[in-house]
Amino acid sequence: MIVTSFLVECTSMSDEQQDLIRQQREMFSRNRPTISDREQEVLRDAHVLICGLGGLGGPVAEQLTRAGVGHLRLVDPDFFEPTNLNRQLGALHATLGRNKAEVMAERAQAINPECRVQAIAGDFRDTESLDGMDVAADCLDDGPARLELARQCAEKKIPLVHGAAQGWYGQAGVVLPGDTRYEKLYGQKQKAREPISVLAPAVFAIAAIQAALIIKLLLNRACQLEEKWLYIDLLEDDFTCL
Repeated sequence: MIVTSFLVECTSMSDEQQDLIRQQREMFSRNRPTISDREQEVLRDAHVLICGLGGLGGPVAEQLTRAGVGHLRLVDPDFFEPTNLNRQLGALHATLGRNKAEVMAERAQAINPECRVQAIAGDFRDTESLDGMDVAADCLDDGPARLELARQCAEKKIPLVHGAAQGWYGQAGVVLPGDTRYEKLYGQKQKAREPISVLAPAVFAIAAIQAALIIKLLLNRACQLEEKWLYIDLLEDDFTCL
């Protein structure tokens, strides 16, 4: 397992600090008034774990960075390969063979150098990934790993934002401690033996919903997907909360 930290040190020069404040304010100016100045500070101080930096996790990480979330921990043991190019944000010909978490950490830093990003090129089950986190995002692709992440989140009382996509379809919602839907959904499922078909529109749509849910949880905004999950069918243009 490889752990890489990307941390930007704040300069001690007051004029540079003022420049930084102005740059940050300008960077997130289009968030206002949808997100207030105080809420922007909350996002800046927030810590989010993203498990899986492929189809879902990549765009989730990018959207949280662009929203102003100040601390991200990105965990994925896998490397980009050609079959990822149809849907994964970090998959480029130039990044093939590179670790997904490290690639997306570099991308987040390129967007906002003040975002503190930790890339863990390993399995979340082999680390204390949840320590210090406010919210976790499930962007994984197999049932046993999802169940273990949900178990750890429940144990540490950390909200978990779920996302899954296949073909034209996807689902997203919030899993709070005590929620049993994961056991019902993934209790009998194993990781697929054969690769499944996944289209970019479904992946990016679910990732956007996950990012929005994470932001609302961090800002303590009302969220009906704590009690229901959203199911999308992009082929038939159907969106249902159940």
